[in-house]
Amino acid sequence: VNSSDILFDQLVAAKLDFAICRVPQGGDAGLVTCQEIAREPIAFVTRKDHPLAKQDDVTIKDMLVYDWVLPNSTIPLAASVLGHVAALGYPPPNQRLTTGSFLLTLAMLQQSNAIAPLARAVADQFAAGSDTALARLNMRGDIWVSPYSLMTRKNALLPRGAQTILGIFRQIIERETVSK
Repeated sequence: VNSSDILFDQLVAAKLDFAICRVPQGGDAGLVTCQEIAREPIAFVTRKDHPLAKQDDVTIKDMLVYDWVLPNSTIPLAASVLGHVAALGYPPPNQRLTTGSFLLTLAMLQQSNAIAPLARAVADQFAAGSDTALARLNMRGDIWVSPYSLMTRKNALLPRGAQTILGIFRQIIERETVSK
């Protein structure tokens, strides 16, 4: 488990047999074979008693007055969010902390008025229920991260065990894709 840039680099360097990740900004997609899994929606998260937490139809403009916690702009999630902000005609968030640490992100959300974009599935795990410290903002519209894929190095000869596990992953992906 790591960010796509690290997983991709490890895959290309033959330190991994396969990875579930995205081709990072500047990565050579020609070095890998990709089986697309899904696009990923983004949600914005704050502490539960944040001024925007109970507001309906929160906009990017509403959020820009607060601090943001973002991964590095080369990470697909941050690139998607910053691209969306720019497409709406807004400058990037003025006050932002750049970190790849999920624990630091959670700590900043709980102890400040900061806002952080997270994968919606992750946001729902940490901001669902009445006993959580975080809240998912009610934002109109969706922002999506580029699709993640099951990747292998092109023309790589995988060990027998890796081939077996890779085959299981491929069957699951195909079954889930057909059922959607």
